[in-house]
Amino acid sequence: MADTRCCCRAPSVLLSLVISLASCSSTTALYQGPKRPRENVARLYAGYGTKIIHIDDHACGREGRTRKYDVLPGQHAISVTTFDVDNYVLMTHTTWTRPTTICLKAQAGHEYTFDRQESLGAFKIVDLTTNRDVPGIDCPAQYDERDLEEWKQRPW
Repeated sequence: MADTRCCCRAPSVLLSLVISLASCSSTTALYQGPKRPRENVARLYAGYGTKIIHIDDHACGREGRTRKYDVLPGQHAISVTTFDVDNYVLMTHTTWTRPTTICLKAQAGHEYTFDRQESLGAFKIVDLTTNRDVPGIDCPAQYDERDLEEWKQRPW
């Protein structure tokens, strides 16, 4: 008699895997009210080697590297950081740089990413919809000293 218990669990294991992968790239709406159509909001991403710490008054926490954020069109203050890697003979040490706040005038239906430039601490904003660099607007920092202390203690 064949044992079919494994086969019955396979679909549920596969479903769990799909749900967990989907949650890794989930989108957070940073506005009040019901979910709006994609063409009515702007979407923000962290680029390679960057992490979003704050968007306006929202603290992004650990999900800032993998999450997508939908915001209403208009000006937004985004605090980002990048990592600095020191390579040693037998180990690598990664530290995150001091956060930088840049402002963006977001357009509805556009997607933006914050990419690390060659010089540490410098970022560029890329509009993924038009595939063009977008100039940032200077604005006051959106973090405080507690965020900096917490940031220094993070293992990643």
